[in-house]
Amino acid sequence: MAKPNQPPAYREKPTAERRERHGPRKEPSSPTSDKPQTVEERILQAAKKSKLLSYDKLKEGEVRILIIHPAEDPKAEILVALETLSFEDLSESYEFEALSYHRGDDDATHPIFIQEDGIPQPKSLYNVHDILANCRRLYVKPNLHKALRHFRRKDMPIALWVDAICINQPDEEEKKLQVTMMAQLYTQADRVCIWLGSADAGGRTDKAMLFIKEIVKEHELDKLIKPKDAASWSDLVYLMRSSWFSCRWVIQELALAKDATVHCGEKEVHWRDFADAISLFVLHFEQIRKLFQGKPEFALEYNVITELDPLGAKILVDEISNTFLKNEDGTLYEPLKGLETLVSSLSTFDTSDPRDTIHALLNIAKETSPLSSVAPARAKSENPPPKPSYSNDLLEVYTGFVKWVINEHKSLDIICRQWALPPRKEKDANSNYDKPVVLPSWIQVVANSTYGKQEEGHGRKNGDSFVGLPDAKFYNASHDESAKARFGIDTNKRDSSMYVKGFVVGRVTWRTDPIPDGVISQKALQKLGWIGNDDEVDTVPDKVWRTLVADRGPDGRNPPSWYHRACLRCLVQDTPNGHINTHKLLSGEPPKIIKDYLKRVQAVTWNRVVLEASSEDGKETFVGIGPPGTEFEDIVCILFGCSVPCILRRCEIDGDKQGGYKLVGESFVYGRMDGEAVTGITADELRAKTKEFRIV
Repeated sequence: MAKPNQPPAYREKPTAERRERHGPRKEPSSPTSDKPQTVEERILQAAKKSKLLSYDKLKEGEVRILIIHPAEDPKAEILVALETLSFEDLSESYEFEALSYHRGDDDATHPIFIQEDGIPQPKSLYNVHDILANCRRLYVKPNLHKALRHFRRKDMPIALWVDAICINQPDEEEKKLQVTMMAQLYTQADRVCIWLGSADAGGRTDKAMLFIKEIVKEHELDKLIKPKDAASWSDLVYLMRSSWFSCRWVIQELALAKDATVHCGEKEVHWRDFADAISLFVLHFEQIRKLFQGKPEFALEYNVITELDPLGAKILVDEISNTFLKNEDGTLYEPLKGLETLVSSLSTFDTSDPRDTIHALLNIAKETSPLSSVAPARAKSENPPPKPSYSNDLLEVYTGFVKWVINEHKSLDIICRQWALPPRKEKDANSNYDKPVVLPSWIQVVANSTYGKQEEGHGRKNGDSFVGLPDAKFYNASHDESAKARFGIDTNKRDSSMYVKGFVVGRVTWRTDPIPDGVISQKALQKLGWIGNDDEVDTVPDKVWRTLVADRGPDGRNPPSWYHRACLRCLVQDTPNGHINTHKLLSGEPPKIIKDYLKRVQAVTWNRVVLEASSEDGKETFVGIGPPGTEFEDIVCILFGCSVPCILRRCEIDGDKQGGYKLVGESFVYGRMDGEAVTGITADELRAKTKEFRIV
């Protein structure tokens, strides 16, 4: 069989560093705007007569490849064929490309027409209506429809693998099997074509794509960071905020790609150039952002991207460059990170089916990737990692993941991270996931994370996680006591309870309101132990300066000693009301030690509360930092296997007011973060204090 995708005469390559001078590459011309054809109504009428596509069952090891037939007219209906063949025959039969695009929440309203065997290819517009009447219809979403039209050629067919078309989406069993084969499909594809969408009407994306080539060619980037270049950088920011960068599936698609090109409208750049341009933007972020300052036309860019950490384009480039190492032929080397780490660190990437919070990362995690040397042994272990399952509802998928994490790592820290996508409010036509699900408090959603969801903006919304990532724990509050958990779902599919052991440290007796925009109130400072009545002060109690930074530096290590001096300088610059306004102090461009200290204070306290708690016997008082929902009488407890103290609240279950607990969130308690609550009592006392908590 002939291979439809013969390499074109020119394909976008990474920008090379050469001494020779070459002329600019000629960009593809825009589609011509033809007048409506006289037979269009006949074509539309014929299309309406065609039947909907009914997929044939795939045999084990089989895949489908989409063949897009050529068309001279860019507005012509999309005529395709779906070829079914074994995966082993795929490379011999086709040079195919894989499409990476944002699926979106739009309805599938745009038809494509699948040509069946024996139907000739149309020779002209005048007989195409006869062909379409005998084809099968499949409706796709608008962005995919635009992508198919963009990649369709005038002179020859092309072969693409597109998940929404090549997988029978409503077939749960087929979807599960095909998802497990995605690693091989994307690895075997000649290249991955990244579709960012159509060009915007104002031409900003076209300008940004051209500017990327300027960035990677310029050896002295400072030459491009001038006031006259502000609009170009603004256009690049606009492009980087494309919805494609928020899609969870694109992580594996790009990680597994041997080669990749980025397409937006009629413009194309190589992924390596695109990634380098973003990396250089990140490197010079502060300089570039100053170009936008005080200019109304760039106010959106200046206000939306205040920090780089939540920017999807930056996260994606960092992960692809540093986490997914490639062999010389471009294929993915041994996966480096585990599933828990990927789920936790890539939480802001979205997906239309929240079950894919887990499924979309299985092909690139070291415990589950078919490219991993340890995956086969893990699959046969007593605690096998999750597999894709579209017959299970969201609660079952999430519970299975949490259960595996706890059993695998003997840690409860996963319940303190905001990693989960919430249940969908509306049913997707391509999914059987339609059961209403209410997530328990021990499954926390991304919207409550440090920066929230990507589409909400790019500023801080909450403090940094106290538990950190799985491979980089900052504390050891439970002193290496292993986590043991059991789940209500094991006996009742609708029971979302989790049972864990631990003990109570104290009860909340006082707390501030959530700290707004980094303003630490005078009352909070006083509760921590700050008096500061003298005109001159030379020391700050450890409880004050250490609590405000959670007794750690930004890298999770012990805080540098100069934090004490920086805190002291901040305290003597308080407001007339005795508050510390971190935002105002930072806007004044303070010395580096004060700037670094205040940044850390913001990372710890943002939208959290300062709290005070008393032990159950009333003999001890503790201070710390708690989640925004903390209330009086909430309990502070050490849960075995959790590296930080947790705040729990009594709740009613089935009429029993003492039936269980809600997890309010993680906390920092001064003097109780490194196992002191466990080592400070005898083994007998620990056994006596230990109880089982039912968390719902």
